[in-house]
Amino acid sequence: LIVIQAPAGSGKTALAMQFADELDFSVAWVALDAACASPEVFAERLARALAGPAFPPPVTAARLSDLFSYLGSALQERIEASEQPLLVVLDNVQEMGTESDATAMLEWLVLAMPEDAELLLCSRDPFQAPTVNRRLVSGEAAHLGKEALAFTRDEIRGLIELRGSQADPDAVLEASSGWAMGVLALLAG
Repeated sequence: LIVIQAPAGSGKTALAMQFADELDFSVAWVALDAACASPEVFAERLARALAGPAFPPPVTAARLSDLFSYLGSALQERIEASEQPLLVVLDNVQEMGTESDATAMLEWLVLAMPEDAELLLCSRDPFQAPTVNRRLVSGEAAHLGKEALAFTRDEIRGLIELRGSQADPDAVLEASSGWAMGVLALLAG
């Protein structure tokens, strides 16, 4: 379990994409939006990311347990279809909201992931998922925050050189605090 939590424009999605590209994993990526606060919508999008766009919608969603079974089928289908370990990326987890059903769906996924699989969660905001939080506190999960994503002086200097800019790395760092979008905006003029 890996959690990347930082403000908008910090490079969470770019880092997740680079991570996914560098691993020899089968990747299921879900870019969440506000509709994913509905457990039915979240389950269907995740199932299709796992098992393909032709995966049918859930037959019934009267209870959360119906959606857990539905997702379990999609997860099992993905695992059986690939010899590679699985990486599931949920981008914009903050869009799931804080409702108990959304939290229950995230909790289920964390617990259902196979041992050789990875779950990467990208969020602007902290989220209230007890299993995720327990794993973060116990060190069973990795957390990358805005500090880890911030540009260093040397990275800013390298970007300035790459762009052929005359900007002062110290001034850019001071003005942006290393925030990726701020650094890029300052270098763009």
